[in-house]
Amino acid sequence: MNTLDVPADKPIGYWLKHLDRLVERRFEQALAGQGLVRRHWQVLATTKRAVAQGPAVNRQVVVDALVPFWGEGAVTVEEVLVDLVRRGWIAQDADGLYSLTPTGGAAHAAVAAEVDTVRALLCEGVSEEEYAQTIRILARMAHNLAGPAVPSIRS
Repeated sequence: MNTLDVPADKPIGYWLKHLDRLVERRFEQALAGQGLVRRHWQVLATTKRAVAQGPAVNRQVVVDALVPFWGEGAVTVEEVLVDLVRRGWIAQDADGLYSLTPTGGAAHAAVAAEVDTVRALLCEGVSEEEYAQTIRILARMAHNLAGPAVPSIRS
């Protein structure tokens, strides 16, 4: 395992934003060769997971699953869905429901391999327990801040 000399003067907000930018950049680099952005992967993976529960999924299920990941200025869900339909990776039926096509299944497998490579790099030198502990700590911190707003001391 690698031991890093981590500067103690950097707060958690620095590391969260820095890591987020690095994750975005690595995904961008990994997927650019296929003319994709990370949002394509997220829609494709979400659609695949959702249709595992049934034959097709509506747009709102995809949107709801991706809300936490979709930032300002990002390509829209609609733009990604239109592009994935154009590529023949997902199909939209007469009721507006989406399903993964056989071509989309093959594309998902190819893109998943790229995503797995980025994830492996991200977690290099991090044990499964360290990863799980990090997720638990971050989830607890998010829960702490998601509670009722703390009143301002300025009145």
